[in-house]
Amino acid sequence: MIKPIEQRRAPDIKHANIGVDLGREVPEIPRERRRRPKPEHRKRPAAHQDAGSFLDVIEPPKLLLKPPKMLDFGPNRKLHGIAVSRARLVLTPGEIPQLTPQSRITGVPKRHRKAGDGGLTDPGKIGNLSRREIGSFGGMLNKAVRNAALSRRKPSTVKEVDHRPERLVIHTSEHMHKKFQKPEPSPGMPPLGLTAGVSGDYCALVKSRTSIDMYDVHVRARMIDFFTLEGLPWPRRLWDIGSLLALQELLEAGSWVRHHVLSPAAVDWQRHELLKVIGPDVGLGDKELRAELTSLLSKPLLDPSPAHRRLREVIDHARGGYLSRWAAAAAQPEGRRPQPERLARVVAAHLLDLGYDASHLAAWIGQLAHQRASAEEVLRGAVALDAAAPREFTVLAVLDSAPERAQAESQDSWVSEREVVGWLKQRGHSTSGVRSGGGFCYRVTARDPFSAVSQVRELVERMVARSSFMRGNRGGIRPASQMWVDQHPDPIPFATPARGADVLSLVNEGRLYQVDGQRTLIDDALELAAPVNRGALGPAVAGAWAAVESLLSHPDDPAEEERSGKAVAADRLAAIIACSWPRAELTTLAHRHQPETPDALAEKLATCTANRDRAFAVAEALTAGDTLRLANRFRRDADIAAVHRMRRVVINPKGELATAATVFRIAMRRLYRTRNIVLHGGSTQGAALKAALRIAAPLVGAGLDRITHAALVEGLAPLDLAARAEVGLKLVGGETDLNVVDLLEPRR
Repeated sequence: MIKPIEQRRAPDIKHANIGVDLGREVPEIPRERRRRPKPEHRKRPAAHQDAGSFLDVIEPPKLLLKPPKMLDFGPNRKLHGIAVSRARLVLTPGEIPQLTPQSRITGVPKRHRKAGDGGLTDPGKIGNLSRREIGSFGGMLNKAVRNAALSRRKPSTVKEVDHRPERLVIHTSEHMHKKFQKPEPSPGMPPLGLTAGVSGDYCALVKSRTSIDMYDVHVRARMIDFFTLEGLPWPRRLWDIGSLLALQELLEAGSWVRHHVLSPAAVDWQRHELLKVIGPDVGLGDKELRAELTSLLSKPLLDPSPAHRRLREVIDHARGGYLSRWAAAAAQPEGRRPQPERLARVVAAHLLDLGYDASHLAAWIGQLAHQRASAEEVLRGAVALDAAAPREFTVLAVLDSAPERAQAESQDSWVSEREVVGWLKQRGHSTSGVRSGGGFCYRVTARDPFSAVSQVRELVERMVARSSFMRGNRGGIRPASQMWVDQHPDPIPFATPARGADVLSLVNEGRLYQVDGQRTLIDDALELAAPVNRGALGPAVAGAWAAVESLLSHPDDPAEEERSGKAVAADRLAAIIACSWPRAELTTLAHRHQPETPDALAEKLATCTANRDRAFAVAEALTAGDTLRLANRFRRDADIAAVHRMRRVVINPKGELATAATVFRIAMRRLYRTRNIVLHGGSTQGAALKAALRIAAPLVGAGLDRITHAALVEGLAPLDLAARAEVGLKLVGGETDLNVVDLLEPRR
């Protein structure tokens, strides 16, 4: 019999109960005898008192039943003050109800029953398990769901727990077994697992993760990658900007064509590629908005022109609701959702393009990952960030050295040494080690404290650049190592993190200190590209492209209309980067494969002496469908996402590498256009200048690393390496048996 839940109340707080939405229909639970009211300080939260309940909750992953009939509790229900992100009531014919939580909630059933009366001697624990508790309970109780249904006759019990991996044995009473023979089904819920009953005992398999869980984990892990500033290898970084910023960049390019800074052919290529990019972007709508965008991008956008003015208006319309449309797509059923890699890249790029600092976003997604938020919850948070208006921040920039002090003191934002110390003490900051010569206190409008510091850092760097031209005082202005933001608890370093351009071959081949002898073309290129990691935007962009052009262009290059100017150098570097991508990822995964009991792959990797052999062994394993046993480390979820990407590459190498090469080509040509705006247009205020350098710097480093390695190991010229890469992209996976590991290796 099914009755509304508001007719019942949970009578005894000794049983750890979970609240259910009022009005939901669940199987009727017999009432126990009434007991004396509990004191106020022992009462449960109000939200919990207002709901009927009958289930103990332990930690996910879930107890999966077949055939399951589920009722969705809805988001953000409370369990003794702990938020349940999502929970489902599983009603299985012939068995008892079980709750499958999907949030970080745990419980420990200690001595289950008191002899004689069937009561609980200890209701257990609700909350996160300590390391000691996980060890004492075999590490498995935090991955199960225990029934604690109430009955006046014969309560169902958990008599024993099988500590074998992924298995929990539950014994159910005859009374409760018969009680729920025919529950009301909830349509639309697919089978998720397997059960087997023997002699009234109930044995259920506990899966470590479902496909829905893995989708959420993949999205969170990749967004953590994209917001990590230092220590992340280039294959796991963000490779492109968002669609809205790309449209804004195209709009700006029209005016640069009018000033003869960019060529019409370069902008036409940009427009055609952008038309392909926005095709699968669900954030740009699927009806009138998309039709208008497609119509505008199908023809030249001269400035001024009616089409150029219309594009500006369409971008404003597309900006509103962009992430909301992606959130709606992520909320679709499992088979209709966007790919998690695509979803994570779109959301991360959009938030960075809005002006949020990666450090702020890393803290935001880190908190959501700690809470094990679902993809829908991540998207809701991203929509909230998108809708939030920029705020005003007060930033204190302290100077260690301030020449021409009288001019500094004439500025309204100047603060003296004593005022600096007072400002810090008033806001609870330590003044230990602060030896200031004064400073400036600026008010700026930004998205977050880190972005505010970035704006003030640019102002201070302009002062430092001006002071370098002083006569007789070449030390100039020296900023302190830290800056402070009002209402932000910690100081923020003045130095920016490196942009991720790593040329590791210099160290790996023992050439870091070998600078004597004849200078080579690569030596010159590395010096030109040196500002790309920490230099100011203008020199970094100009130096990075100068290095690429010097290595990968030639006077005899054909003057193709599509690849006007030196754009051919961008395409060649993109081919080199695309060919180096699988080898880099597969090598990392080879070092991460660490099964508890050595398997065939582990034994094969142990015999390998070179990274090429390790990468090839992992590629063979993925092609055969084998599972990698990855090390249990902090970034394990990111490694799992890398396995998914590499499995697609080894199965369809030509298609996946062609897609990656296109992405790299767009990024490198954007760097080329940005360089022209900086050098020929004399502007460092381009719409996508910061984003172009953020995306291109790690890729330039990866390309220079492969070029340097080929020159040091094989004596191969950069143009010859580019030719090898372009041929490899055409032949991979074909009749020549060229594999993804050997694309940049000499043919054996």
